[in-house]
Amino acid sequence: MMRSGLLHILLLVSFACVAQAQVQVKLKNPLDIPRTRETVELDWAVLNRIQTFPPESVIVLDEQQHQIVSQVIYAGQKEPQALIFQVNIPAKGETMYSITRGTPEAYPQSAFGRFVPERMDDYAWENNRIAFRVYGPALKDPVSPGVDVWVKSTDQLIINKWYAGKQYHKNSGEGLDCYKVGKTLGAGACAPLYHDSLLLGENFKTWQTLDNGPIRTTVRLIYPSVSIGGASASLQKTISLDANSYLNKMENRYTGNFEQIEVAAGVTFHQPTSRNKDKEFVWIREPASDSKHPQTDGDIFLAVIFPNAQRMVSTPNHLLLVKNVRSGESFVYWSGAGWSQGGIPDTLFWNTYIESARLKLKSPITIVFPIHHNILNGF
Repeated sequence: MMRSGLLHILLLVSFACVAQAQVQVKLKNPLDIPRTRETVELDWAVLNRIQTFPPESVIVLDEQQHQIVSQVIYAGQKEPQALIFQVNIPAKGETMYSITRGTPEAYPQSAFGRFVPERMDDYAWENNRIAFRVYGPALKDPVSPGVDVWVKSTDQLIINKWYAGKQYHKNSGEGLDCYKVGKTLGAGACAPLYHDSLLLGENFKTWQTLDNGPIRTTVRLIYPSVSIGGASASLQKTISLDANSYLNKMENRYTGNFEQIEVAAGVTFHQPTSRNKDKEFVWIREPASDSKHPQTDGDIFLAVIFPNAQRMVSTPNHLLLVKNVRSGESFVYWSGAGWSQGGIPDTLFWNTYIESARLKLKSPITIVFPIHHNILNGF
């Protein structure tokens, strides 16, 4: 009898330990549009105040208790900073996910970036939808912080393959580099604005990969100082790209001997066929601009979303969103691109995508832990 009672107690303790090792997280969608394959970010410190998880053996389970792809984010630090995973939530709906200990499966790599010394110090990054690059210190022409676009019609990662083949200006069935940057902002860089003129500066001088898939790739770039009316400002830019998104998160900080400057983020256009602009976003559509066969190489779509931008400026080749920033102040905007042969069928689709992205940024998924601690997700 005593053995039976002891066994019962041990079983209760065992079940309690199992239950305690699994943290359920409720996710609520406040919008009347579905959230599909959207990244949710859990603060690691908050998560570990509820239950301690070794970063090498934490997994995420959906409502059917199936493991889904997750990633521990380090953000360049020695210790974990966050846990991310992608979710599907119906309009005005909610769903539950569980965080527990387990063996992570061999997740597919859907986001990747690297320094490319074999091609004049490029830094290139991509996900399963689109690819980008910026120019490094070894390249002397063009000299610009502009972002280049590599369009894709495959969900496979192509950076290493295309650089190795050295034929990425020709479409061999997977996409190509067909966007002309030159000395411009390209597909969503930023620069100081002085008397409504862009001060473009130089290529990045240092880089650091902070995280690298399977869901998110992040790089931190440092740019040389730019002279601004007797003052100078240097830029630290942190770029993150998540799987299944056409948009980069651009976190920026200018520092220097100034109190406040105007900064513009925007897109460069060549022969746009359509465009849309608002106080917080701009987008364009145009034929492939750096291509010998623009008719067969399709159209490129570009966009910038800049929450809390203070004005919009149009120049002969840029659409810009402008904001005043102080020295050392961080500001965030989103920029990206798509392709008519790579998932963006028409202008209506791109406009809807950008409008939905802006709504999601303003009304993020609400994350409720057992202690009812809310955290805002990343986009």
